[in-house]
Amino acid sequence: QAELDVFQLAQSHFASQTLLAVMRLGVLDVLKFGGETPGRSVDEIMAKITHRRDKMDALDINRDALFRCLRLLCSTGVIKETTNNTNDDGVGESVFSLTEMGQLLQQPDSNSGASSSMVSFVLHWADLPIWNAWSQLPDYIAGTSSSHDSLPEGDRYAASNSLPFDVSL
Repeated sequence: QAELDVFQLAQSHFASQTLLAVMRLGVLDVLKFGGETPGRSVDEIMAKITHRRDKMDALDINRDALFRCLRLLCSTGVIKETTNNTNDDGVGESVFSLTEMGQLLQQPDSNSGASSSMVSFVLHWADLPIWNAWSQLPDYIAGTSSSHDSLPEGDRYAASNSLPFDVSL
């Protein structure tokens, strides 16, 4: 069990970045909570998110990558996968629906019916400026020099994230 725990810990960034990607695309907003509601297939999800985002063409979405992201989020408990009715060839189709946790990750202003949302939290903590700041932690702990060592403490965060820093604040 310890090996599995280390493996999951070391790869936890996969889940947070996958979550960020599907949230930015609006995937979770087009899914419904499990229960009696049938899930949506990857093709249905693609059609729904392209319909909601005028700028995006369905051909721009990598179907295989989306499917893999959905499967990864199943392993985290955000969504669940079930098999829909079998096709003509006798093979069932994967469909995806939200779990209770997944409901918390829908935009509250969407037609999803979400009344409570943690979208802003996830978008903030998984976004590039925070991600970049944490990537500097090993050097910070080790006290090794970096190109930002000559900057005052507040400027270092801004500089590592290509943000302007206003000393008059």
